[in-house]
Amino acid sequence: MNIDIRWTSHLSNEADKKYFKENLSASQKVVERLKDLMDEDFEVSCKEMAAKTNLDNPNWANHQAFLMGMQAYINKIKALLPEYS
Repeated sequence: MNIDIRWTSHLSNEADKKYFKENLSASQKVVERLKDLMDEDFEVSCKEMAAKTNLDNPNWANHQAFLMGMQAYINKIKALLPEYS
């Protein structure tokens, strides 16, 4: 399992890094569920962005920017999560 180096950058020795990676590997079901939840939130935000009812909102541009920021952050976090084979 390859993980982003930021997961272990706070650890100073190799033994701690190895222990952390083992724990992350053992958390596969939790990580996969987290990915599912983020996919669901992403999909909801896409639907909300496309909803015609949003056009009546005087703060439409701010709301769109918020949703786009949320989507960008979801993608950033998903990129940090390990891929399990």
